[in-house]
Amino acid sequence: MQLPGRLYPILDLEYCQNKKINAEDLLLSWDRLGLGYYQFRAKNLNETEYLEYARKLKASSPGLLLIANDYCSLAMENRGVFQGIHLGQEDFAALAEDRRICLRENRDKEWVRGISTHSLNQVQQAVQDGFWDYIAIGPVFPTDSKPGGKDPVLQELDMGKIIEFVSGEYSLWGQGKKSGTVPGIVFIGGITLNRLKKHSYLKNRATLDFEPIFALISAAAQLDELRALYENTLIDEKKKVT
Repeated sequence: MQLPGRLYPILDLEYCQNKKINAEDLLLSWDRLGLGYYQFRAKNLNETEYLEYARKLKASSPGLLLIANDYCSLAMENRGVFQGIHLGQEDFAALAEDRRICLRENRDKEWVRGISTHSLNQVQQAVQDGFWDYIAIGPVFPTDSKPGGKDPVLQELDMGKIIEFVSGEYSLWGQGKKSGTVPGIVFIGGITLNRLKKHSYLKNRATLDFEPIFALISAAAQLDELRALYENTLIDEKKKVT
């Protein structure tokens, strides 16, 4: 299943707690804006607590699709709560083989599978896997949501190589020369409208051979910034049509 829309908000529970943001109120704002789906990240909760909190969020905003972060088995076993799974590189590498097979052979077209990547090699491997519904690439910019993060910000030269590779793959899919799942391409890490406007490869998004999606944590919690990004991505869509 392809992610709908151009913005992918991430509800980071620790970030909300640190900033004294009410998570359920934030979801209502996203729902009113028409975003449709979000990822729930809560590294400080155990599996039982995570499921309980996710059920609470689902009850408060049932119209929003909820994508789990990292708890693969939990998400697969509770599809009434979760509509997909996002995995980091280490989390996917640590999966038992039976869970990998379940991910690969998933036949539920309404269930989303996504993975994080931080280099050209990782993006190439994710495409080669052939089953991811989206590939998240980043961090594109410095971010305060992961101040101790071990993944360095992608240099623009590296971003250029990744975008060139992805564009080539999309061209093959478009020509019918490549089979398998056509993944959405998600950029993540410190995304703001002003930063996008200055980025060599992302400022002219209507010229790309694919439609980029932007994952947001801090920007998704700042409603003025979120609305500005939302309106700007609508402009991108109009440019594609014309």
